[in-house]
Amino acid sequence: MAGPPDYFARPAGDVNFAFMQSKRVVVVGVGTVGSRIAELLANSTVGFLRLIDHDPLEIENPYRHALPVGYLGGNKAIGLADWLPKQVPRLRVDPIDRKIDQSVPAELLERWLDDADLIVAATDDRDAQRRISQQALALGIPAIFPGQYLAGGGEVIVQFDHRLPCFGCWDYFRTSREQLRGVSGLPFAELPVIYTSMRLCIGVLDPDSDHAEMLAEAGRSVPYQAFRLDRSGNIYSHTLTRRQDCPTCSGGPPPPPRPTWFQEGVRQPPVSPTDYLPRKANPVLSVIGEIVAAVGATLLAIGSVVLGLAALCAGAAAASFLVIIVPGYIFLWLLGALLH
Repeated sequence: MAGPPDYFARPAGDVNFAFMQSKRVVVVGVGTVGSRIAELLANSTVGFLRLIDHDPLEIENPYRHALPVGYLGGNKAIGLADWLPKQVPRLRVDPIDRKIDQSVPAELLERWLDDADLIVAATDDRDAQRRISQQALALGIPAIFPGQYLAGGGEVIVQFDHRLPCFGCWDYFRTSREQLRGVSGLPFAELPVIYTSMRLCIGVLDPDSDHAEMLAEAGRSVPYQAFRLDRSGNIYSHTLTRRQDCPTCSGGPPPPPRPTWFQEGVRQPPVSPTDYLPRKANPVLSVIGEIVAAVGATLLAIGSVVLGLAALCAGAAAASFLVIIVPGYIFLWLLGALLH
């Protein structure tokens, strides 16, 4: 693949462009939050998006939606699939005009999610979120669940695989009357959730990026999975607790049905939960390594000089033998022959 186009000159300095271009993300629900996440993923150099939504863009949507008013009346997913590639070079978008409800069989949902590197469940339908959580867990694909609170602020939950608590361990134990989302009258109210979701998306897609640091702090053995935000955008990070009666993961980690998320190309199951965390170099070992490398380079230079001098001396000796000693012997032999 050729280098990034000029459009990506700045974001390509913050991400691994070729790596991110190979990533495939499914966004379920492209309303206020989902459409902005899809737009930002595209502008963060993600190469493929599958967008799933059944709703049309209505007159009260565009002031806080990624799509402009020219797409009023049309399906949101199809509109974004038309509009985004016109803005972002090399982007491929697959729109699906469907609602994830009981009319969608499990086999079809699996087909929509199966080739993803990450799933973003930005729908405000809790039943749909739970189906996505269950399917993502069965496929071993990480999923992110952003949500707005009615009173302001919100949350973002990160689900990895069976080895860690799932979204159901968090969500199924809300009270039945608790509302997860509310629509704010002003468009900036969703920005903290969108910003946090985007950083987590990049961190999950590329564990070597700086954004992966949100998932863990130095010395932690497991990543954070729950990120709660107040109305000012302050983030409070938490680990999740395994629920033994969770209807999604049943409280335990059975053998992964397929490889997991974090290895490029072929997903492989982790050895332990710490494999989810970004790997940081040990500063002491780094200094020792630099010293050893410097000493090795010095010895290599000295050895090269000595070897060169030895080769030069050997060459001089060989030349002396051929030019002086051999002709001398021949001359003395001829002289002795003449005298006899």
